[in-house]
Amino acid sequence: MALNFILIQKNCRTISIEQLLLEKMIRTRNFKGGAEVVRRINNEVKKLQLQKQEVLGVLGQNVFEGIKLCEEFMNKTVSWFDEEQKLFEKN
Repeated sequence: MALNFILIQKNCRTISIEQLLLEKMIRTRNFKGGAEVVRRINNEVKKLQLQKQEVLGVLGQNVFEGIKLCEEFMNKTVSWFDEEQKLFEKN
Protein backbone atom coordinates (compact mmCIF):
# COMPACT_ATOMS: atom_id res chain seq x y z
CA MET A 1 0.00 0.00 0.00
CA ALA A 2 2.61 2.56 1.01
CA LEU A 3 5.04 1.84 -1.78
CA ASN A 4 2.17 1.91 -4.24
CA PHE A 5 1.26 5.36 -2.88
CA ILE A 6 4.86 6.51 -3.29
CA LEU A 7 5.21 5.16 -6.80
CA ILE A 8 1.90 6.68 -7.86
CA GLN A 9 3.00 10.05 -6.50
CA LYS A 10 6.33 9.74 -8.30
CA ASN A 11 4.66 8.42 -11.49
CA CYS A 12 6.91 5.36 -11.50
CA ARG A 13 4.48 2.64 -12.56
CA THR A 14 6.80 0.79 -14.98
CA ILE A 15 8.25 -1.49 -12.29
CA SER A 16 5.99 -3.22 -9.82
CA ILE A 17 6.35 -2.74 -6.09
CA GLU A 18 6.82 -6.45 -5.66
CA GLN A 19 9.71 -6.48 -8.13
CA LEU A 20 11.49 -3.65 -6.32
CA LEU A 21 11.12 -5.20 -2.89
CA LEU A 22 12.04 -8.69 -4.02
CA GLU A 23 15.12 -7.47 -5.86
CA LYS A 24 16.25 -5.44 -2.86
CA MET A 25 15.68 -8.25 -0.37
CA ILE A 26 17.45 -10.81 -2.55
CA ARG A 27 20.37 -8.50 -3.23
CA THR A 28 20.86 -7.65 0.45
CA ARG A 29 19.70 -11.04 1.79
CA ASN A 30 17.75 -9.10 4.38
CA PHE A 31 14.16 -10.28 4.28
CA LYS A 32 13.35 -9.20 7.83
CA GLY A 33 14.73 -5.73 7.14
CA GLY A 34 12.55 -5.48 4.04
CA ALA A 35 9.44 -6.21 6.07
CA GLU A 36 10.46 -3.59 8.66
CA VAL A 37 10.95 -1.00 5.92
CA VAL A 38 7.48 -1.73 4.54
CA ARG A 39 5.94 -1.33 8.01
CA ARG A 40 7.77 1.96 8.57
CA ILE A 41 6.73 3.32 5.18
CA ASN A 42 3.13 2.20 5.71
CA ASN A 43 3.06 4.08 9.04
CA GLU A 44 4.44 7.22 7.45
CA VAL A 45 1.95 7.04 4.58
CA LYS A 46 -0.92 6.71 7.06
CA LYS A 47 0.33 9.88 8.78
CA LEU A 48 0.53 11.67 5.43
CA GLN A 49 -3.01 10.59 4.56
CA LEU A 50 -4.29 11.98 7.88
CA GLN A 51 -2.42 15.24 7.33
CA LYS A 52 -3.90 15.46 3.83
CA GLN A 53 -7.40 15.12 5.29
CA GLU A 54 -6.62 17.86 7.81
CA VAL A 55 -5.43 20.15 5.01
CA LEU A 56 -8.60 19.45 3.02
CA GLY A 57 -10.67 20.26 6.11
CA VAL A 58 -8.91 23.59 6.57
CA LEU A 59 -9.32 24.35 2.86
CA GLY A 60 -13.07 23.94 3.31
CA GLN A 61 -13.07 26.48 6.15
CA ASN A 62 -10.40 29.02 5.20
CA VAL A 63 -8.98 28.94 1.67
CA PHE A 64 -5.98 31.13 2.40
CA GLU A 65 -4.90 29.15 5.46
CA GLY A 66 -5.63 25.93 3.56
CA ILE A 67 -3.40 26.95 0.66
CA LYS A 68 -0.59 27.71 3.11
CA LEU A 69 -1.01 24.30 4.78
CA CYS A 70 -1.27 22.60 1.39
CA GLU A 71 2.05 24.09 0.28
CA GLU A 72 3.69 23.01 3.54
CA PHE A 73 2.22 19.53 3.19
CA MET A 74 3.42 19.18 -0.40
CA ASN A 75 6.92 20.38 0.49
CA LYS A 76 7.08 17.95 3.40
CA THR A 77 5.77 15.09 1.27
CA VAL A 78 8.19 15.71 -1.59
CA SER A 79 11.05 15.98 0.89
CA TRP A 80 10.02 12.68 2.50
CA PHE A 81 9.79 10.95 -0.90
CA ASP A 82 13.23 12.22 -1.85
CA GLU A 83 14.71 11.00 1.45
CA GLU A 84 13.08 7.58 1.05
CA GLN A 85 14.45 7.32 -2.46
CA LYS A 86 17.97 8.13 -1.21
CA LEU A 87 17.65 5.54 1.57
CA PHE A 88 16.35 2.95 -0.89
CA GLU A 89 19.24 3.54 -3.29
CA LYS A 90 21.77 3.55 -0.43
CA ASN A 91 20.66 0.21 0.93
